[in-house]
Amino acid sequence: MSVGNGKSVDMTKKHTIFITGGHVTPAIAVIEEIRKRKFPWQIIFVGRKNALEGEKSVSAEYDVITGMGISFLPLVAGRISRVLTPFSFLSLLKIPFGFLQASWYVLSHRPKLIISFGGYVAVPVAMAAAFFSIPVVTHEQTLRLGLANRIIGLFAKKVFYSFVTGLPMRQELFHPPAKPTFVVANNKPILYITGGSTGAVSLNERLAPLMKDLLDTWCIIHQLGQQSHREALGDTYITAPYFSTSDVAWIYKHATLIISRAGANTVWELAVLGKIALLIPLPWSAENEQLNNARWLADKGSAIVLEQKDATSERLKEVLDGMVKQKSELLAAAKTLQPDMPRDGAKRMVEEIATMVVG
Repeated sequence: MSVGNGKSVDMTKKHTIFITGGHVTPAIAVIEEIRKRKFPWQIIFVGRKNALEGEKSVSAEYDVITGMGISFLPLVAGRISRVLTPFSFLSLLKIPFGFLQASWYVLSHRPKLIISFGGYVAVPVAMAAAFFSIPVVTHEQTLRLGLANRIIGLFAKKVFYSFVTGLPMRQELFHPPAKPTFVVANNKPILYITGGSTGAVSLNERLAPLMKDLLDTWCIIHQLGQQSHREALGDTYITAPYFSTSDVAWIYKHATLIISRAGANTVWELAVLGKIALLIPLPWSAENEQLNNARWLADKGSAIVLEQKDATSERLKEVLDGMVKQKSELLAAAKTLQPDMPRDGAKRMVEEIATMVVG
């Protein structure tokens, strides 16, 4: 089998590939592309098993990755936190332990390549790989390199950048099912609220006082995350800790408006799928990366940015009402941007990776 530059892949030789990092959605897209091409690689994911520091609940990536039948190696990685919590000091102590654990994984499995998707969990894996002379590539989702990828970039053979090669996207998003797995009212427009795979507790708290009024107009689908608990209300208020890719594909297709954080993956999906959104960036994201992502989409004309410090219930209602009135203009901007957004980021990335594995 040949890859993008004409090199052939020996289909009888099985290589081990480590995939690691905090941005699991593009990682899944790359895994799907590798499987689609039937490369004889054993994929092992190195990541966080627990959703949040100090929590016992398993992470979304653990559920999804193991559900795909992929081996998962849990890593107890530490990080330098910008927000002081009871776990901040403990997290610092985990940094050397994470490096030793990552070194053991690398030494035991001897992967041919490390594919990183940034975040603090990927740093010790990349450092351990460099120590054992194993090549590393990393992917940066945001407009600017984050701290983790600036460190990983010191060891990486190649840095992939969404705004150059495209963000690896789950292809299932382009093929929504005829129906979702939940029952939804069909007599109201759909408002989708999402805070990403771990949810957004502070965002949910700000929206809670508005729910009664919003339900008079909207059918709300709310991705709550693991920490927020709120019961669904029949077919007009549908909740889940997180939705499957298939359900998200259906939601994106049918939602009139989306309220979201501004993680790079979400912002890219909104742009590629031509959706309009109210973006409330995570205020403590590293180096204001979510605010930068949100402003980028707002500059294209398809989103409104509301900083969390300004997101009172009254202001949220005012902005939402204004967006409904401006829907035609916002949607026109979204449809203008849509054709310029690459959809084949996973394909481009895997073609480059394949040359390194067979080279």
